[in-house]
Amino acid sequence: MPIVHWRDDYTVKVNIFDDHHKTLFNAINQLYDTILERYEQDQTISPSETNAIQTAFDSLLHYTEYHFTAEEKELEYHAYPDYAQQKKAHDFFKNKIIAAMEAFKNSGEVEIELLEFLKRWLIDHILVLDRNYSGFLNSKGVT
Repeated sequence: MPIVHWRDDYTVKVNIFDDHHKTLFNAINQLYDTILERYEQDQTISPSETNAIQTAFDSLLHYTEYHFTAEEKELEYHAYPDYAQQKKAHDFFKNKIIAAMEAFKNSGEVEIELLEFLKRWLIDHILVLDRNYSGFLNSKGVT
């Protein structure tokens, strides 16, 4: 059961970044599903469950880094005036994922609130900061 769903009103009107955002939604949903499976069982965590959760975290982090790098390169190339704000927000999100991964490695636990945070942050980021670059990049021929 997905925790986050793509909606057309999340579009930033840059096809590649819309596709990236959809993939990020899928990565958050995969992490959520993997964790939820654990909690639906008996609350004990087996090595295979630990590996599955770690793999889901790794996938989310790697794709997040891939997407942010691509977005930042495009914004920097076109001298986007709010590049620094975008980069700062990206770094915050990446660091949140890394901290959650470390906490999981140390405790074997994942706070369910983390998943709600990831969902809310991504949607808010897309609807505010990413939407702000839509017109700018479109005016540079990026669609």
